[in-house]
Amino acid sequence: YAAGQARGLTALEATSTDRTMLYLLVFCGIVLVCADGIPNRDRLDDLLRTLVWGGAAMAIIALVQALLLFDLTQYLVLPGFEFHHELIGFEQRAGYERIASTTGHYIELSAVMAITLPFAIHVARFAATRMTRQLATIAALLIAATIPLTLSRTGILAALVMAVAMLPAWSW
Repeated sequence: YAAGQARGLTALEATSTDRTMLYLLVFCGIVLVCADGIPNRDRLDDLLRTLVWGGAAMAIIALVQALLLFDLTQYLVLPGFEFHHELIGFEQRAGYERIASTTGHYIELSAVMAITLPFAIHVARFAATRMTRQLATIAALLIAATIPLTLSRTGILAALVMAVAMLPAWSW
């Protein structure tokens, strides 16, 4: 960033690098809050369950988009909020409709689902109550079913990397 600013950037390049630095600072803030704000295992489990339920909600919206070809996101506008860009909607690829659910792009949805999947599997295996395990299993299945529907190599590759990393650690 400093080298780019020292050599002089065009306005477009400077705006892009400034935005990237802001994203990096926001991410560092989230990491620091998580590092200091999760004092025990119960709070971490609450955070993981919230992540899984949010991923399941995104997966349900994606499945509605894929199976019914109905864009539910047009009706998810909260009062007081406004869109800064158009909703992505659907895109044709290889004779299929690509879906984005509530994310900004199809690849983003596949990456978010692939990142959420191992946590959903963890919650499904180690939740405290039987009901939570069953719901988390359903959530994991919904999330896993959404990944190939995005028609994105990113999500499929990330899910394969997750499987290669997790399978040796699992017991039979």
